[in-house]
Amino acid sequence: MAEKVQITRQVYLKNIYTNVIDTQFSQLVAPTPITTNTGPTIDEFFQMYNQLFFSIPQTGDTKSHEYLVEQSLAYLGDNYTNPLITELQAEITSLKQQIQATSGVTETLTSQLSTLGDQFTTISAQTNTVASTNTTQ
Repeated sequence: MAEKVQITRQVYLKNIYTNVIDTQFSQLVAPTPITTNTGPTIDEFFQMYNQLFFSIPQTGDTKSHEYLVEQSLAYLGDNYTNPLITELQAEITSLKQQIQATSGVTETLTSQLSTLGDQFTTISAQTNTVASTNTTQ
């Protein structure tokens, strides 16, 4: 019941065994990490965005320019002010002040015109009176 097993041994010369046997500790080296695709880089994202710009709907709850603006404004916070909006608000304020100043001038001119009209009426009446007196004489 005992079985005989024959073992053979391969012997290499000292100057040849390094060519046949791997002497590096490759099994003890940490494996190279597997990289996963994390998505496009920022540059790639904006290139894709520019390519898709006109394909994206203007409005909508998601997947639209409106959605992107809302998300960006939420990220920027309440303290964000668009320089263009600030400039336009200043221009609106300036125009309102000009309108108020013009309104005052308009009221003044209207009052002066009314006074001139009254004076014209008075002079016209006096001229008619003098003319009728001269014709009756």
